Amino acid sequence: MLISKARSTNPISSIFLVFIFWVINLFLSFREVFFDFSTWTDFILIKLITAHLSILGISVLLNRTLQKNKLVGIGDALSGILFLVFILGLNDVHKYYKEFVGLFLITLGNSQLIGLYNSQKNYLKEFEIGILFGLSVVIYPNLFLMISIIFIGISLVVPFSWRDFIVPLLGCLWILFVKCALFFILGIGDFDINFEFYFSVPKLKTDFDLGYILFFLLALFELFVFLRIFSILEKRSIKDRAFYWLWLWTFIFLSLSLLFFQKSLDKFLFIAFLGLPCSLFSVEYFLKKGNLRGYWKKEFLIYLIIIIQFSLRIY
Repeated sequence: MLISKARSTNPISSIFLVFIFWVINLFLSFREVFFDFSTWTDFILIKLITAHLSILGISVLLNRTLQKNKLVGIGDALSGILFLVFILGLNDVHKYYKEFVGLFLITLGNSQLIGLYNSQKNYLKEFEIGILFGLSVVIYPNLFLMISIIFIGISLVVPFSWRDFIVPLLGCLWILFVKCALFFILGIGDFDINFEFYFSVPKLKTDFDLGYILFFLLALFELFVFLRIFSILEKRSIKDRAFYWLWLWTFIFLSLSLLFFQKSLDKFLFIAFLGLPCSLFSVEYFLKKGNLRGYWKKEFLIYLIIIIQFSLRIY
């Protein structure tokens, strides 16, 4: 039922489903914040709204990008809905508002990158892509590895030219220069970004912990979807392969950013972040076609993921 509704050709039905899952996320976050009076400080409401608007923006962008590249039909919203499902298990979403703004900018940058495929030289758009990725790093410096995606993406979608690598780099540097200049003019303080090298992986526990078990189930599903996409690459057009390779590298660099450049790794933030590329890959797994038995297995899997995420939210 959910797969067929999410993959409907009726845009109104799809938009409604995206809105419902987003409102559920928003309601759970408001519930966490407003029942804990100790958190009513430090612009908590602004952070919460910023985080959730970024999440909604990512969901809409995912659907739009897939539709624009004709990887799904008009009205298909499965990818955006799955991303919202991956967010469901994350507590205190407002604490990660910078991370989600950065993730939104990266999603927008990737969408712009694939739009360069076989296009005429468009240095202005490449400069804008550099600005988007640079801005994501300025907002959340621990995502600085994602700058690599610009050059990987450029090499995938346009014929090699040194200018195509220099122009987006200038866009990144321009954003950093603007921040330096603003800090200097406003006297905010020294412009200093320190990247600390951490390796933080959730520790395995010997005692029974339901939270960890559910986390590993979700992580296994994301790993399965990530690996499965390789089996369909050769069957796709060159443009489709470029699209999926761009997001495969995004998955890899997001993983590295979360593992190596966090003081402490929130395992459910890990699920939420990697849920971004995995929700794109999942459209190749949750197909409407196939026999009835296989269809219901996949339908059951989606509902199981939703139940797991709700369990994690209240656990």
